[in-house]
Amino acid sequence: MGKRKAPAQLRALAQNEQMRILDYLKQHHSFRDYTLVALCLRTGLRNAEARCLNVGDVMKFNAIVNTLEVRPEIAKNGVARRIPLVTEVQKILYIYTQHRLKLRFLKSLKPKCQ
Repeated sequence: MGKRKAPAQLRALAQNEQMRILDYLKQHHSFRDYTLVALCLRTGLRNAEARCLNVGDVMKFNAIVNTLEVRPEIAKNGVARRIPLVTEVQKILYIYTQHRLKLRFLKSLKPKCQ
């Protein structure tokens, strides 16, 4: 049997690499995708955790929270944790939640039967 290779060293993306990814998403993908990736890049949140968030996790009393509480049922290791949200992420989340509420409102105006 051959020797196993050592796992490749992981490294964090540099700031300019993160910006290139976000710029690309902003131009070529939905705002939802942009928001999810920005949230993961800026907080270290895992992809699966970000996808399982609810609006109530990031918004309380019509305001974006300062600290995101990752619920144990969505955390990788089953242990809840708190992640501080920088102003940039709070702004992105606010714009996304307002956009989502607007779409939900417009959808409610459409007649149910045609």
